Amino acid sequence: MVKRSSVPHASVPGTSHVHLMDAGVIGDPYYRFNEREHRWVAQETWVYEAHVTLQSDAASGAKLVFETLDGVARVLVNGKQLATTANAFVSYRFGVGAVLVPGVNQIQVVFEPVLQYTRQQADKYPYFVPATENFNTWTEPTRRSFVRKAGSDFGWDWGPAFLTSGIAGSAYIEMEVPVVKLKDLQVVQQFPRGKDDLSVVDVTVQVTLDGGNARHENVTFDLLINDEKVAGVTTTIPEDWTDDAAIQLSYQLENPKLWWPAGYGDAYLYNLRVEASNTDFNSSISHKSGIRVVELVQDDTSAGNVTGKTFYFKVNRVPIFVKGANWIPTDSFPTRTKTSTVRVWGGGRYESDFFYSECDRLGILVWQELMFACGMYPRDTTFLENALKEVAFQVSRLRKYTSIAIWGGNNENENMMEQFVEAPIFPPGTTFNRDIAVADFTKLFVDLIHPAIATLDSTRPFVDTSPSNGLYSVDPYVKRWGPTNGVAYG
Repeated sequence: MVKRSSVPHASVPGTSHVHLMDAGVIGDPYYRFNEREHRWVAQETWVYEAHVTLQSDAASGAKLVFETLDGVARVLVNGKQLATTANAFVSYRFGVGAVLVPGVNQIQVVFEPVLQYTRQQADKYPYFVPATENFNTWTEPTRRSFVRKAGSDFGWDWGPAFLTSGIAGSAYIEMEVPVVKLKDLQVVQQFPRGKDDLSVVDVTVQVTLDGGNARHENVTFDLLINDEKVAGVTTTIPEDWTDDAAIQLSYQLENPKLWWPAGYGDAYLYNLRVEASNTDFNSSISHKSGIRVVELVQDDTSAGNVTGKTFYFKVNRVPIFVKGANWIPTDSFPTRTKTSTVRVWGGGRYESDFFYSECDRLGILVWQELMFACGMYPRDTTFLENALKEVAFQVSRLRKYTSIAIWGGNNENENMMEQFVEAPIFPPGTTFNRDIAVADFTKLFVDLIHPAIATLDSTRPFVDTSPSNGLYSVDPYVKRWGPTNGVAYG
């Protein structure tokens, strides 16, 4: 590695390009030809280093937390490697009690060049895994399918290739865990009289918590809706309590105020709060949630030799005209928009909690794709396990938001199969096998991701890709019908 630059003080969250801009090492990457002039940044190894001073050895239960490690990273504490990571779409918590010492502790995160990593992984893989190539960028061939990072970071037909890396989320050491830490909540709505009668709704709030320091203690959990206590339970935290265990509180709400998409009514949100307490402590977690029923209507419209289904949404039994936009990664949230729906595109990033909270508040339905786009993906055990952790993390994080109407498996991956057959543009010496591609697609999106989402969130529909001609497991011949962007599909 040729070390071209260093930044004495880098603020986290941040990434390589941002730190270098802040230090005056590079100029605005968007200016003129700086995308190419600054490509050396993505080709270097970057090391974050911090020194943390501890006053005593009372760190046995300490956790080192990274909300986002964007790139391919190694995490070291006092020279001891804790982990390697290659997924920007999950958070990481490392137990560091055994490696921290009284006095000064060194923490390092080493980011290697992403292109170096993806090409190494691709070279080791038993067959060629294609993805669309964007010849307006310098990064091709990217082999981007082999790392879990925003596809658009490698360049796209609409944007530049900076391929930045860094600690893109908050980073901290958690020294003391509260007696009970309320981590997250999920809101499940059921209409006992059926979806045609919305006058009564059963609201169930499931709260995941860390109760490791409260084993054998009695803890009271109360549910408040709009600051009014509506349910409560006192329970003893068992010895075998696990970090993903949950407490469930339920309440039946009569004549609820409904949440409507923009243009159809008020996007009303109830304030939900769960409080946990006993004689020694109290803590709480809050979330704003709307009451609504979202349906994906796919009625059979087949007639004669023409087969097909409708594809539209109903919210609270009312058909919704979806006037919306495709949301690609951006630095700011739009304050003025005339849309009622936004599709979070699978070639970018899962958005922040603020983004989804604003969609809840503004009545904007969200079509949420998983971050897979315009390519095939590996089917080896390591990749599938990594992808499953990502799906579990993101669906668990996002399922509480009222605005999310549907889960999408990916952007255009099914369509790519036909494009790769009809107009292959691949590096010399590589070939595309459509049968293998169908098997890879089905294993990842139909056999693995679909049931995982159904288990984590049974309240929303799932489509395996967009555009799509149906789940392969429902009708395996559907995937052989041809390109979804052809004349047969309009």
